Amino acid sequence: ADRADSRSSPHLNTLEDLIKESVNEIVTHDFDVPSWKMRSLPLQAASAIVTSDDVLWKLRDVSQNLPSRLSHLVDIEVSQSLQADAAYVQEKFKGEGSYLFVNNREIDISHATFNIFKLLQTIRHEQAAMMDLHEELSFLPSDHAKQVVAEALMTAKQNEDIEKTDGGTPVRFDVARGGKGAVFYVNNIETDAEYGSWPTSLRSLLYSMKGGGSPTVRRNVFTALLVIDPTNPDHFSNVETMIRLLYSNIPVRVGLLVLSGSDLEDCIKGGEKWVSQPSDLKGLTASHLLTILNHASQHGSMLTFNVLLIAKDLMKRADASKNSVDHFLSNYARALVSVNPRLVEADIIREVKKMFSSKEMQERYDASVKFAVRKGVVPGMSFLNGRLLSSNGGSILDSVMSVLQEEQTLIAMSLMNGDINDRRPRSLYLSFLKGKNVYEKYHSILAKNSDEETYVKIPLHTRIPDFSLHVESELVFIVDIFLSQDLLGSGNLEHFLESVADLQSLNVEGDECGVKLWI
Repeated sequence: ADRADSRSSPHLNTLEDLIKESVNEIVTHDFDVPSWKMRSLPLQAASAIVTSDDVLWKLRDVSQNLPSRLSHLVDIEVSQSLQADAAYVQEKFKGEGSYLFVNNREIDISHATFNIFKLLQTIRHEQAAMMDLHEELSFLPSDHAKQVVAEALMTAKQNEDIEKTDGGTPVRFDVARGGKGAVFYVNNIETDAEYGSWPTSLRSLLYSMKGGGSPTVRRNVFTALLVIDPTNPDHFSNVETMIRLLYSNIPVRVGLLVLSGSDLEDCIKGGEKWVSQPSDLKGLTASHLLTILNHASQHGSMLTFNVLLIAKDLMKRADASKNSVDHFLSNYARALVSVNPRLVEADIIREVKKMFSSKEMQERYDASVKFAVRKGVVPGMSFLNGRLLSSNGGSILDSVMSVLQEEQTLIAMSLMNGDINDRRPRSLYLSFLKGKNVYEKYHSILAKNSDEETYVKIPLHTRIPDFSLHVESELVFIVDIFLSQDLLGSGNLEHFLESVADLQSLNVEGDECGVKLWI
């Protein structure tokens, strides 16, 4: 004992005092608390935690020492604001599980193996969103104007995500109206002879859903718009995806905006007065391809699709820039003669070259470029029924299949509700592109991937209202944590709390962040 006393230090003495205090508290407390006094225990515990100077320490203390804290907790008076917030949370989350939100984006903490990397990744994504928003609003004249517009845009974006997660309508862009003569449609399910054997009644969609087959029906149920620049061979992979769908008897009408990225930039600068300049025959241009597609459309959609595949093979070659239009026309004429042997290759080439210099084709190409400017779209983008398709590793196939399933379900519900039938509306495509969540022009803020960025509205009263006054950083993140009662006293909480505690000293790519925790 003497040796122990000689080795004592202020730290050991403090630890010994804490141990004695805890033991005395356990011994002196009465654990026989009537059940009626514990009816509001979750809210009383929450009140003790949120009013503490050190919220995380208090949460850990209450969780690990709940029995010894009972007699104190049951005497706490719960504020009306906390009761109102608790009622909202109870209704919003149905009283099930625990949740964590970063800037209102949910992080899954329902499992014992809480993933801190997902949390950090979310914060990085939020930082990127802030930076993107700052760049997109850089043209505004003052910081106050930027703040007002940013708050309006982000509020609208969050509301749209909430509507979608609650079963609302998805975000669409009207890439159809105003495109007469600008969008080139490769096929038409309702009129092309290739689809003459398909059933005409939309009711066949319901039968196919029950049997798990393709939604084969002779209606333009799905309409795709692909924006392609022929000088980029990667853009043709989206065309191949549409061809696969048609081979699977999926009724998708394919529309194309064929344009050059450089012409698009020039048109943005020149406005509606911009006109394209005639191009030589040294290399295949967007104007050339659009002209050849118009010529091929006179001989059926299958030949037109074949023209696109020929263009892809040509542009994928190492010396694609040296391949002349004459070389492409030779391949096209050969393919056309194979379809119609009565035609002569030389006559086909001469006819197409004459179309190159026609005023009509120049006006069609210029209309395509100007339509792209008005709609805010660029080469490489793809839409299905007005919904932007995302690419995964350069392919839109996964996104297409997901949207197809959602659209088919939407049409089936409309059929059963009597909103649509075989007679009306005349155009399913145009009926999709009106009403709620339909925008006239594409903007990146409106088209964030809601599967990746889902925001939940949390209008709570007990957040500290002036949190920003205590944070010097320009990057501020709000972390909301909702913990179910069954986690109090659970060992699974320890790892989670240690991870969250580290957020208060977080750096993101060298920038200090202000992280405000609300539990």
